[in-house]
Amino acid sequence: MKHVFIDWSEVESSYGVALPGYYPLNASPVGVKIVGHTPTFAAQPILLADKPWEGSTVNEYSTLLKIGDEYRLYYEAFGPKYCLCMASSKDAVHWEKPSLGVCDFNGSKDNNIVWDADGTHGFTVLYEADAPADERFKMVYTTFVPVDGGPENGGSWLVTTKLACSPDGLHFTTVGDACRGGDTQSSFLRDPNTGKYLLYTKSNDPSGPCRRTIVRMEGETPLSLGNPELMLYTDPHDAPDVDHYTSAVNVWPGASGAYVAFPAFFAHTADTVNIQLYTSRNGKTWYRPLGTAPFVDCTPALPSHYCGCGIGDCGDGNWFVVVGSGDHGHNGYAGNKSVLRRAIVREDGFTSIRADGEGTFVTCELSSPITQMTLNATGSVRVEIVDRLECKPIPGFEADTCRLSPVPGNSAQQTVTWAKPLSELPKGPFRIKFYLTNADIYAYSI
Repeated sequence: MKHVFIDWSEVESSYGVALPGYYPLNASPVGVKIVGHTPTFAAQPILLADKPWEGSTVNEYSTLLKIGDEYRLYYEAFGPKYCLCMASSKDAVHWEKPSLGVCDFNGSKDNNIVWDADGTHGFTVLYEADAPADERFKMVYTTFVPVDGGPENGGSWLVTTKLACSPDGLHFTTVGDACRGGDTQSSFLRDPNTGKYLLYTKSNDPSGPCRRTIVRMEGETPLSLGNPELMLYTDPHDAPDVDHYTSAVNVWPGASGAYVAFPAFFAHTADTVNIQLYTSRNGKTWYRPLGTAPFVDCTPALPSHYCGCGIGDCGDGNWFVVVGSGDHGHNGYAGNKSVLRRAIVREDGFTSIRADGEGTFVTCELSSPITQMTLNATGSVRVEIVDRLECKPIPGFEADTCRLSPVPGNSAQQTVTWAKPLSELPKGPFRIKFYLTNADIYAYSI
């Protein structure tokens, strides 16, 4: 099981006094804090508009999927007709736009268009290998139907998020309405902790905090989502003219009970969009480990950024998310350019527990047997296995005998060993104590 540090729930707090049989006296964390991290960008964009059906620009919204040994990237294009396209890659660096033979463009199906129905937008694709064959790919998208002539005639839009299914991720059939509203890209996923389907989308609920917010819905099926619950919203530390747009919620890869989101923050006055970092243990209560500082900030050349859905593995100890970056503000798409880029972070590197100088902490009680331990950290770290009640080192597993060995092919991971093999660790509950010197611990697995 992988343990990541997005809050203090993995760390024993102690109570300052010994509570016999429950809390140890000497388990208080010292000199450590939880911090968030920002990405670096790959030198070259992975996609830009270079096909006739893509027009002047690709949209910033995308979905990244790993299917077998191949990545798929579903992205939107602002061509002569608005459409959803698909690109593929073996290494997530070099991408192809395959000829899919699905949709017609100027009398030919020699293109990578997956969907081109009128009045649709905000596509997110989910892949489930264990679903019935004709439902392995599920897609949510938004439709806009004019009411009373539409806004230009004093009317409005009827906005609906719909569900489509496909056996191959190329040929989709609409099967019903997922919910009302959601006029942007939504996050659509199946929670591995509960088995339920989750939809996070933008809301303009006037009963809320008078800003665009992100709401969450869940259901046993994508067509039985419950009432929306308010999840993400600006707070008094944010500027008064910003609100949420897309949500980009993901299950944290490989970790149980951890979620990470990259919502877009739209600043009305400046007409700019940056990306924030949110983390959660349950997908409902969210933290902002960077505070109000952006995960991806705006620049004069690229004033708008949106993060797509999905987290990819670079295969070298780094992860990436796909960020759409535009040379225009939120309100200025016509004739402008956007590109899709890889924003790269260390594996599990969205947050860490850090010591600037010396620091120590003890985990909460652990009970699962250990057959192997790996550590994802930088700086000087020593690891010790201690007993549950007094936090005394278990003989043979003291910090002084700890050895860290690089995992071949993964620059982020190290194997932890001690004087004794883990097969000789006594049965029963235990804790792990970490000693840090100018170090960050991103995750450990046992």
